[in-house]
This record gives sequence, C-alpha cells and structure tokens, in this order.
Amino acid sequence: MQNNIFENPIFETIKVSKISLLPFIKTKQVRYKATGAIVKKKSLNFDRNVLTALLQTLDNKNFASAKPFKAADIQGNTYLEVAYSADNQFAAVQLYEYAPFTYHPLNDIYVFEGQAAEDCVRYFLSSSLMAVAL
Repeated sequence: MQNNIFENPIFETIKVSKISLLPFIKTKQVRYKATGAIVKKKSLNFDRNVLTALLQTLDNKNFASAKPFKAADIQGNTYLEVAYSADNQFAAVQLYEYAPFTYHPLNDIYVFEGQAAEDCVRYFLSSSLMAVAL
C-alpha cells in the first residue's frame, strides 16, 4: 500500500507543455491509465468516529443512501484522499490513519467507475469542506 494515492500503478504522471511559446516549461498531469482522463486529487480530514460508517459506505457502494459526514478543518488522526476524473466517470479513494511518526494507509485503494464513480464524487462533494475545496 502506498502513502500517496497517485503512487498507485493505475495512474501515470506525464509532463505537458501548457504554453506553446515556451515548450521547455513543463507541468505535470496525472491521468487514469485505462482511459487517459485527467485526474484531480483532494484530501479530506475527518473525525475517527465516522471511520466505520465511511468504510461501510465504501465497501457497499451505497453512496446515495449514506449520511454525509462532516469533514474536519484541522488535521487529525485520519484523512482520506479522493482522486477523480474531470468527467466524474472515475473515482479512487484511500483512507489513512496516523500511527507513530507517519500516516499509513488503512486499506487498499477503492476504485469506482461509471455511475458508482459519479455517486462517490457526489457523496464527497456533500461533505462540508470538499465543496469548498473543489
């Protein structure tokens, strides 16, 4: 398990030139290998007491009926990373927990495609801080 969701082999980082007049200036874009879609990443801190409900929601993919959680505005013991494509047809989620000296992944990466990905992104948008972060 990785400590950064983008270190997973389902993603690839490519260098692109956004300014045609200066081709030597390159920026990085992360893309989903399967479709080539550009992927964005957001991190959300949350209280540990919602961890069980959050894991059940991710395991069961029941985003529509799940109660939105309140994201914390300060860094705590747990956080998650959401990587999603610009068209919301792909989403990946990984949860992290602080153990002595560093954060460690709690689980393997959750990958959602199609309607499940749209529901997943909509669910995390409903949390108070991600709507602001996007």
